[in-house]
Amino acid sequence: MGIAIDSGGKGKRRTLDAEVNLVPMIDFLVVTIAFLVLTAAWTAAGRVEASAALGGHGEPCEDCRPRKLVLDARGEQAFLLTWKEGEKVIRTVEVPKRAIEPTAGRARQIRYPELAKALSDEWSTYGQHRDRADKHVDPLVLRTSNELPYAAMVGLMDATSSVRRPGPGAGTTPGASDRAAFELTLAVD
Repeated sequence: MGIAIDSGGKGKRRTLDAEVNLVPMIDFLVVTIAFLVLTAAWTAAGRVEASAALGGHGEPCEDCRPRKLVLDARGEQAFLLTWKEGEKVIRTVEVPKRAIEPTAGRARQIRYPELAKALSDEWSTYGQHRDRADKHVDPLVLRTSNELPYAAMVGLMDATSSVRRPGPGAGTTPGASDRAAFELTLAVD
């Protein structure tokens, strides 16, 4: 594919007959258009959903300081549950460290039902994000030692994830499920 260029003169000069190859230019245009289309699609898909803040007073409220629960599993006899606002300790509770060992023939799975109950009670009393419409969850820091066996770590994580709160459509929408009450962060000494 090309274009013929003719000088068209009547003089003694020979006519210039050259072809310009348009294939590279067409390829360049196709690639450029494809790039623009893909960029527009990825830009639209990458938008963040943001909702406007509801009207209210601009002053920070006293009860709005972020609170976190620290679960210290380094003790020999008990777990230590500590609610903190920044560095200020709000409440500390000791929970006996009683594990239910697996039965014979089952995979090695350790459970801590007393810890799960204590976590549920503490969250229902002191948790800040209990409303089903609230998109945030309460932070929980799990402090363990490096020597903690894997099965015990899984048991601790199961106990923390057993604390559930109703999802945004729970009770009103069929099939709506509960959500975890805590966002777990691991801290190892």
